[in-house]
Amino acid sequence: MPLYDPKQNSYEVAQAALERARREYKVILVDVGGDWCVWCIELNSFIEKHPDLKKLLDEYYVRVRIFVSEGFTTEKNNLQFLQALPHIEAIPYFLVFNNEGTFLHSQRTLEFEEGNSYNHERLKAFFEKWADAKLPPELIDTKNKTKVGRT
Repeated sequence: MPLYDPKQNSYEVAQAALERARREYKVILVDVGGDWCVWCIELNSFIEKHPDLKKLLDEYYVRVRIFVSEGFTTEKNNLQFLQALPHIEAIPYFLVFNNEGTFLHSQRTLEFEEGNSYNHERLKAFFEKWADAKLPPELIDTKNKTKVGRT
């Protein structure tokens, strides 16, 4: 199974992530990339090799991987979804949303690169910085339309 599934319905995946983020009180991390991208594969491998990074992601985030093909051409559904997001400059690319679906931050992963891999401390600092960017339960309004899933 690919890390970034070109056949997934990105809207459905994002909606499920939003529901889970609300239920589990977590931040949404949209990870845009592709299995064809060496840096995307390295990023995922790097996180898996560092238990503290994996723990941060598992504990505080709902991670959503969105596929994009080389040249940023992709399946129609993913393309429409990507066009609804803030501008993506390169991949891999992170977008952070709170648990109500409000966009908070976009981040090129280039700043985390070091040599042929990634810098542990810079990546950890990023994950720690946004880990608490969720709304408190008393402020979550589940009846309003969201910005991450379908409206």
